[in-house]
Parts: sequence; structure tokens; C-alpha cells
Amino acid sequence: MKVLAINCGSSTLKFHLIEMGGEGVTARLERWLAHGIVDRIGENGFIEFTAENGEHLKHTAAVADYGEATQRQWLTMARRPSRCSAGWSLAAF
Repeated sequence: MKVLAINCGSSTLKFHLIEMGGEGVTARLERWLAHGIVDRIGENGFIEFTAENGEHLKHTAAVADYGEATQRQWLTMARRPSRCSAGWSLAAF
């Protein structure tokens, strides 16, 4: 099962995309597929993204609000579907 965990702070949006193990003994095994942050929402901040394969992106961006932060994070992931083995595309979000 894939789990998307989102944490919204006072001026940040962080996420982790995790693949959880199945039932039984392996249920506690997890695999980190991607994680990222949009920092300093409402001012000149930055967007950071790291995929499972270690690819790391960071760029400055003025992000107005949490809606825009969410959209930018999904677009960053969707532009790298071959590098994030999540098995599904976030382009639909």
C-alpha cells in the first residue's frame, strides 16, 4: 500500500510518499519513494524534492499559498515519473 503523508506548518508544506509492506511479518517494512518540502509559503522561498533513487532538486520560488504549494510539489513529482517508482502518476492531481 502506498501512503502519502502531508505536514502543513505555518509556512511550509512537507510530504513523504511511502510504500508500506503487506500483512504479517513484513507489515512493518516500508520503502521511502519520495519526499519534499515547499518552504516559506507566502514569500520568496524554495521547493525541494528527493526521489527514491537519490535525485535531488531544489530551486527558489515565490509561492503564494498552500494550494499553489501543493500544485507545485505534485508537478515536480509528475515531471519525474521514471525516477520515482511510485507506480502511479501524480499528473492527475
